[in-house]
Amino acid sequence: MKFRKAKKEDIPKMKKNTEKSPLVYIIVLNWNSYEDAIDCVNSCLKLTYSNFRILLMDNASTDGSESRLREYFPDIEFIQTGANLEYAKGNNLGICYALKKGAEFVWILNPDVKVEETSLSLLVDVFKKNPSLGICGPRIIQGDTKNRFYFDGLSIYPNKGYQYKFNTIEYWFTKTSPNLLDVDSVSGCSMLIRKSLLSDIGLIREDFLRYYNDVELSFRARECGWQTAVCRKAIIMHRTNLRKINPHRLSIPPYPYVYRDSIFFAKIRKKFVLKAMLPLVVLGKIKTLFKEGYFMDSFKVLLTSLKIALCVLLTPIKPIPRLET
Repeated sequence: MKFRKAKKEDIPKMKKNTEKSPLVYIIVLNWNSYEDAIDCVNSCLKLTYSNFRILLMDNASTDGSESRLREYFPDIEFIQTGANLEYAKGNNLGICYALKKGAEFVWILNPDVKVEETSLSLLVDVFKKNPSLGICGPRIIQGDTKNRFYFDGLSIYPNKGYQYKFNTIEYWFTKTSPNLLDVDSVSGCSMLIRKSLLSDIGLIREDFLRYYNDVELSFRARECGWQTAVCRKAIIMHRTNLRKINPHRLSIPPYPYVYRDSIFFAKIRKKFVLKAMLPLVVLGKIKTLFKEGYFMDSFKVLLTSLKIALCVLLTPIKPIPRLET
């Protein structure tokens, strides 16, 4: 795949009218996905917002990402973390760098998203109008066209073991709601975060493997009086990287990282731990296998699930990372 290299004239437009707009640092954390990252950064370079900078980060990719990204974007700030720090620790490193450079907001973007030109302007505008707003996300469209599935943030169900679901457009059709929608959690693939919120509640927890970082941050923010919301007019396109579920009957839970991290979230919250350990997806699969006569398989599924749960319960909770003062 060929990409147009970023030209120097693409970069200065990020620095116009800086006295009128707060500085936003866009953090794109890459790991073995330089093609996605190039598309993401190219879409960011077309943003109409007047005062932003892009920070490209790489989690020690093994596919030559660093050299390719430095080649295509020689004038964009770049950090090589030196190890696969995963989502939370890698983005926390970028957040600390951005705030030291004077950022008032940080916009965390997964590399497999592309942004619409007006998205950042619309997001910053709702922050200006809502001083209690701490985290805001855009409407997320799956794929590159607006007629694909999309969602507005996440709904969380504590009494169901902190299961979550995407707030689809059908969900919002049932409500009369303004452009700015309060949500339980903003999706971590695109979060614009206010600096003062991070100073108040701390950074992203680094306990989770892949999921629930965004949920925990949103819950913590709301508990401290901050608003978490989605701006429906701001739109990004998200190319999902979810692999097909392994059809093998022993691939239970189908997403072990989700299962593991939901239990850890319940552990942090000190509520509904048992419900998080035995979600309907596990119990339902065990029941189905048992009815079909796969007695040993149903036992193995139960054993695997309990093993994951026990491992989580024995894992100590790390302190919340804080900004250096």
